[in-house]
Amino acid sequence: MPISMGRIRRRGGRAIWPALAVLALAGPAAGDGGEGIAEAGAAAYVSLCGRCHGSPAGIAHRFQGEDEAARRDWLDRLLGGHHAEGAEDRAAIVAYLLGF
Repeated sequence: MPISMGRIRRRGGRAIWPALAVLALAGPAAGDGGEGIAEAGAAAYVSLCGRCHGSPAGIAHRFQGEDEAARRDWLDRLLGGHHAEGAEDRAAIVAYLLGF
């Protein structure tokens, strides 16, 4: 079940961070990115994205593209202008998110 932002705000935000970290690390690994990059992506997601977006499972339905390559390109462009300007963090987050 996705974590709603209302729940995070009601709980003061900080108390939920350990739970977000566990959810991120427990998420599925991306297919061709390998487990290492998906794990790095989980950590980067928690630090750069998790505070506002909660569980990746709750936003995965918004990913645009007809296939994985198109979704990868879309996510890369989106993240490039949305708090993940570094290419390494962006690639890791994309690999992680494609597992959802």
